Amino acid sequence: MGSGHTTQASRLRTALPEGAFEIVDEVVEANRRFAGERVTFVQGDICQGGLPPADVCLVRQVLQHLPNDDILRALPHLASYRYVVVTEPLPVAMTAPNADKPLGPGIRARRGSGVVLHEPPFGWPVGTSLLRIPANRAGTQVLETTVYEPATADRPEFTWDDLEAPLAGQLPGPA
Repeated sequence: MGSGHTTQASRLRTALPEGAFEIVDEVVEANRRFAGERVTFVQGDICQGGLPPADVCLVRQVLQHLPNDDILRALPHLASYRYVVVTEPLPVAMTAPNADKPLGPGIRARRGSGVVLHEPPFGWPVGTSLLRIPANRAGTQVLETTVYEPATADRPEFTWDDLEAPLAGQLPGPA
């Protein structure tokens, strides 16, 4: 979800033989031109469902643009995946997680907040943090990637091998 602009799309073509879901028509069209045939780009709204079936869903910098009510509408659709890998910007000095915002390009991190799915009002299980890197030159934000297991009762605990093994040798090197 949130296929990003063409630089991310070009990296997807070698790493993922599946699909990408994006709400912005212009981004979908641009990515189709650059990603090649291995990746199918679908236009849609994460809050409305219709997400493609898979074991792992990557949600890259999508939730930061949504109000809390929209995130609450999206979570049941995301819960159908075994793993949901979420990458979102967070402030280094978090004043309050999940401060609501209007729909649009502004992000919570600039206001001392960020999307944290295990905190109210969302209530997902605590995820496993995979990566936390600086997100801006000022050092006020980080980009955090977290793996969530929405329905953990009958599933084994997450291990890095669950994601790494199927992609071994397929991921591009650093840009």
